[in-house]
Amino acid sequence: MSDAPPRTAMQCLCAPRSIAVIGASEDLRKFGGRVMHQLVRHGYAGALYPINPHREQINGLRAYPSVGALRGTIGECVAGGVAVAIVITGNLAGPDDDGSALERDIVAIARAGGMRLLGPNCLGVINAPARLAFSPSVTMAVAALPAGRVGIASQSGALMTSMFMRGHDTGVGFSSCISVGNQADLELADAFEYLVDDDATGAVCLYVEGIKDLARFRGAARRARAKGKPVVAVKAGRTGAGAQMARSHTGSLAGSYEGFAALARALGIVLSDSTEAAVLCADALARHGAPRAPGLAVLSSSGGAAVLASDAVAAHGSLAVAQLAPHTQAAIAQMTPHPVAAAMIDFGGYRRPFVHAEIVHTLDLLAADPAVGAVLYAMTPQPLMPQVGAALADLVERDGLPVALISTAGSVAHEVHSALRARGIPVHTGVDDALRVLRALMDYRRLQAGAAGDALPAMRCRRSTRRRCAWPALDSRPACSPNSKPAACSPRPACR
Repeated sequence: MSDAPPRTAMQCLCAPRSIAVIGASEDLRKFGGRVMHQLVRHGYAGALYPINPHREQINGLRAYPSVGALRGTIGECVAGGVAVAIVITGNLAGPDDDGSALERDIVAIARAGGMRLLGPNCLGVINAPARLAFSPSVTMAVAALPAGRVGIASQSGALMTSMFMRGHDTGVGFSSCISVGNQADLELADAFEYLVDDDATGAVCLYVEGIKDLARFRGAARRARAKGKPVVAVKAGRTGAGAQMARSHTGSLAGSYEGFAALARALGIVLSDSTEAAVLCADALARHGAPRAPGLAVLSSSGGAAVLASDAVAAHGSLAVAQLAPHTQAAIAQMTPHPVAAAMIDFGGYRRPFVHAEIVHTLDLLAADPAVGAVLYAMTPQPLMPQVGAALADLVERDGLPVALISTAGSVAHEVHSALRARGIPVHTGVDDALRVLRALMDYRRLQAGAAGDALPAMRCRRSTRRRCAWPALDSRPACSPNSKPAACSPRPACR
């Protein structure tokens, strides 16, 4: 008899030993057809049971009959000993009372039989290292699942797959990607906890609409911090319109953005304003962790590109160009006619432009300068692009210096871009995402350096006479009246 602890529901979902696909077919226009096709195509190694009463075989596998409406099907899963079921169907919880009642019913049936549910209104899970594409999303038509160190937990299935595709196209690899949808049973905290404890995950990327269990969320964030595992979050519902849309989307009370931002800062979570950029930020943090210094080196072989990149850094506010040490300035001065005090360098303006040895020497000098924590390189169509790309990759691999690369070279640099991605350097086509990545690295550095307690700050109530409310400004926030004490607040979401 094994002494191993029982597997959690998330472990069963992300590393299932067997899968039954109810509604399986070979029709790729249908959810069940796409799930079957993608499980087989990407090489799922466990037992696979297509469930379809009208077919004897599907995708070369024996098909098994099953009947019943949604409630009946869930009941059959319970009776069959299924550990976890994914419910893809949407339009359950939300403004539709009938849908909410049906959702409550299926959760009650599952819980009564000891079965857990993911969803509804989700797009399943992906485990790239295990070649598990347990999702009906059309994005699973990619040639191969890109394995890497970024884990995703998302309340939106569509955004999970958008983040997956941005990573795939940019050169980011994934551990597990989990969409929780309406959180009728398994919720964001379950997925967050799984990724924090997953050895294959180096950084966690979260899309948050509302938090159901604040204590578990905080516990997972604390554990991630203790393990040195960076967390990047995108919080929806910054405005009243966004919060209302979140309620319609997954039935979530979005909670105050300001309250979540305060919580994130206390817990060392890096905030991003874009899900696609958040994936790139999480990848950079998984690869590099906190930079050694707060200063940037801004480099290019084009004077114009270097100027624009420097302007963008200066306008960003939270980023700064490194001031070079005197010995670094003196060494670079031997190669350029202009004095260089700040780390803003145009290789095209050197006395001998585009000399490979001098470019490499400059990179070595920057790697040794204690003020330089990361590099922003703007690549335009220019000589030596393959050699410069290789030198930047060497800088990352040998010296551990993060590089954010912007390329406007287009298709002429296709092979260079492919080589950079293969060596772990995503290629950005615009300055905004590159700056978001650099800001995330520096934010994480500041959060790590200033690690403090994670007590939730008291938040001010919208309708109070500047009375402080002791409740956190998340999900079940009270509405404090001008004359009430915090303990007497009613459970309406009005505190900000």
